[in-house]
Formats: sequence, C-alpha cells, structure tokens
Amino acid sequence: MKKQADNEINPNDPNPKKVWQNRIVEQGEKPAKDFKFNPKNWRLHPQTQRDALNGILESVGWVQSVIVLPDGTLIDGHARIEEALKLGDDTPVPFTMVNLSEKEAELMLALFDPLGAMANADTEKFNELSALLELESSALLEVVADLSRANLSDIAELPRQDNSVGEMLQYLKFDGEAIPLTDDELAGLRERLKAYIEEKGVIYGFAAHLLGM
Repeated sequence: MKKQADNEINPNDPNPKKVWQNRIVEQGEKPAKDFKFNPKNWRLHPQTQRDALNGILESVGWVQSVIVLPDGTLIDGHARIEEALKLGDDTPVPFTMVNLSEKEAELMLALFDPLGAMANADTEKFNELSALLELESSALLEVVADLSRANLSDIAELPRQDNSVGEMLQYLKFDGEAIPLTDDELAGLRERLKAYIEEKGVIYGFAAHLLGM
C-alpha cells in the first residue's frame, strides 16, 4: 500500500490542510542588464524615494532580492534595477525567480506593494526604534522625519466639541487617551513643534522636549 506523503492532500480527509504553493524556482545573482522592465509596471519612483533607496543600499547593502519571471521580466524591483544600471550594466543584483502564469503575474504586479502598505504602525515602537538609528544619509533622515510627522497626524483629528462652558475644544490623541485642547493650546503646541523641527530636523524626541525631559 502506497504511503501518503506528508504534504499530499488526502481527498477523503473531511478537514484537509491548506497547502500554499511554493512558486519560487530559483534564487541567485546576475548583472543588472539581464533584467527586463515590465511594460505593465504602474509604480512611479520620485527622486526622494530613489535617494532614500540609494542611502539604504550604500549604508547596508542588498537585503531583499528583486522578483522576476523566468524570462527575466520584473515583478518587483524596477527602481533598484534602474539605480543599479547607473553604476554599470554588469552591477550584480540578487534575484528571486518565480514561475507564474500571465494572470498570476499581473495579480502580483498590481498588489505586491499595496499589500505591504496595508500594515498599521505602532507609533510607540516606531519612535523607540527611530531613536536608536544612526543615520548619515540626509535622504534617510528625511524619511524618518516624514514617518514621524505621519505619526503625529493624530493631533486634533477628533471632532471639535463644546466643553462645559461652551468653549470649542480639539483633541490630542496620546497613549490611548484623548486630551482636550483649546485653540490657543493647540496653536502653542504647533509652534513648539515647528521650532523643534527647525532646530533638530527630525521629529523623534519631540515628546520629551514637550514634557521638559
């Protein structure tokens, strides 16, 4: 009697396990000139992103390969290939090759980046992590600053409401609490934030400054 393989689905099993296909067929490294740009690629890469990308590659190096189809057509990594080509056609680039149908390739091309962007941010952990970073690239410093500014977008996002004496209040979300602020208090907070940014160039550490720590 033939023994069933561990990863083989038993058609008689009332509760079959889900098995995700491994579509990766090869991993390696090859010259930047050997990759093909996907004519269906919809992503645009502004110079600010390219500067930050180069900052990471120069500071750390390759930590993620580009994704390609067997014929060399890119699914992910167009900007990295473009930047690598600027260094020379033979610049080595790590790749992951996947075997997909045309429709599957279109699906991954459309959703690979947006799926990652759906993740929410833990503001407290990000601020703790960003405070540990030692960055020399001005482009990377600006990325951290932009992310920190985004993390402060909760200022005055709640609806304005009347307090007990009829004064219109806005709210600052902080550590799960909604702290009421008058217009004057909010204006003062924004001025302190603006002054801090002009002095430091980045946002992290502003809470300590605000609290006089």
